[in-house]
Amino acid sequence: MKKTTKKIISIFLISAFFLSVNVMAEENKPAVSFALGTIDISDVLSGMVPTYLQAGIAYHGIELIDGKKTTLKVLLGGARTAYTLWTDAVGDPLITTPADLDVLKFAFWQADIKAHLEQELIGNLNAYAEWNTVWALPVENIGGTASTILDSGSSAAAYPDKDGMVSNILKIGILYDTVHKGHMIEGIETELSFTAAPALLLNELFGKTDFYQANLTIEGFLPLYTIPMDGEPENQWLSLYIADRIQADYIWGSAVPQLFQKYPSLGKKMRGFEANSLGVNLTAVNNFELRASGPELVLFDMSFGYPRINLFADTGYCGGFYYNTETAGTEFTASAGVEAAVDIFNFVDIGYRYGFILAGENIAGSSSFGELFFFLHW
Repeated sequence: MKKTTKKIISIFLISAFFLSVNVMAEENKPAVSFALGTIDISDVLSGMVPTYLQAGIAYHGIELIDGKKTTLKVLLGGARTAYTLWTDAVGDPLITTPADLDVLKFAFWQADIKAHLEQELIGNLNAYAEWNTVWALPVENIGGTASTILDSGSSAAAYPDKDGMVSNILKIGILYDTVHKGHMIEGIETELSFTAAPALLLNELFGKTDFYQANLTIEGFLPLYTIPMDGEPENQWLSLYIADRIQADYIWGSAVPQLFQKYPSLGKKMRGFEANSLGVNLTAVNNFELRASGPELVLFDMSFGYPRINLFADTGYCGGFYYNTETAGTEFTASAGVEAAVDIFNFVDIGYRYGFILAGENIAGSSSFGELFFFLHW
């Protein structure tokens, strides 16, 4: 299955690339271009390499509103991903880390197809709608031990995807974006979205999916200070700016598969807390950072990245019922620390993060944390 999936993805990406090149040769403004979606990592090589890729084509040859840009993207994704459960056999949250971590880990094969239509409204304001069909099949973890999600004694209500699932998801939203990226990021981005994945969308044919989700994300970037390099206006000895993100999710329903629990969970939004822990109806976080970026790093006359240091402070709140259970909980959390990394080709950040838990308690029960990372927190 792995070789076949890789071949299909390779053929698709190569076809999309040459189609884009052909169209660009015919017109100054291409109607078709390559589009990259989600990239994710798993337990392979300790998360050092991406194992999940979503990519496809973007079509710009239609106008739903006169003079306003319309983009239709069709993306295919697939490969192997992995998660760690922080819940027990009935879906209740763990209080402490068990001695045998293998029972918490699991991997799954995943494939999906997404159609995303985005329409410019006014200025930097866009509206979008997308349809996503996702297939997933949990498998044993890398150690070969069956995890809790695959245990025959585990609650099917808590783990509606334990035997696999096919989910159809509809999402609509609006996006306001004035962000200019680079060493010094400046601007504001606000997104409001609503996701519907009810059972009536044929979400009980294989496994069960039945949930709704509302999300609000606001990101702002404020420049503070720069030390430019002589004769190189695009490069600076130092770029200093403030970054802040407010993110709130409200998710409800009778069957939220693991694949959709990770990102709305408070543990994923907070540094120092286990990812996909603290998964309840309402989660909200504020991520504040003071970011400093250094000059371009050059090797063999080629720029390959730049160093960066972030001081961060995260505060969060969660309240409501844990996903797929009748167990309620509330918690206020806070953490702070520093990140040091090297940006590589504006794609991956290889670095180290160290910080302290200021409020709340992680499952490990530790007051400090340190970890290698390959992608920034946000």
